[in-house]
Amino acid sequence: MKKVLFLLLLLASARLNAQDTSATKPLSLGLHFFYNDFITPAHLKGSNPFTVIGNGNWAKISEMQGGFGLDYLQGLRSRMDLVGSLNAAWVNYYLPSGLNYGSTNMMLDINAGFHFKSMTDKH
Repeated sequence: MKKVLFLLLLLASARLNAQDTSATKPLSLGLHFFYNDFITPAHLKGSNPFTVIGNGNWAKISEMQGGFGLDYLQGLRSRMDLVGSLNAAWVNYYLPSGLNYGSTNMMLDINAGFHFKSMTDKH
C-alpha cells in the first residue's frame, strides 16, 4: 500500500508536458532548389502578354537555369522571427537581342529580414 501511495504522490507532483510551451519558433534551416526563367521575360518584352500566353511561348523547364539556396529562420519573440536566405545560380544571361551572353556567370542573392506577426503561433 505504501508503494502505491508513493507512486501516486510521485506522479501527482511530476509535471509532464507533451508539447513545447515556448512561444518562439526554434532554429530551422532549409535547403531548396529553384529555376530562373530568362526566356519568358524576353518574349513578354517583345510582344503582348496575351499573345505569349495564347501561343504558349512560356519557357520549358529544360530551358530554365537551375540554382540552389539555404533558408534560415529563428524565432526572436512570440510575434517576431528573423529570416534569411542565400541563393546561388550559374546563369547565362540573355542580351536584349535575345541571344545568350555566351558565358556562365554566378548570380548570388542574399536576403535578410523580420517576420512581424499579428498573432502568436499558438493560434
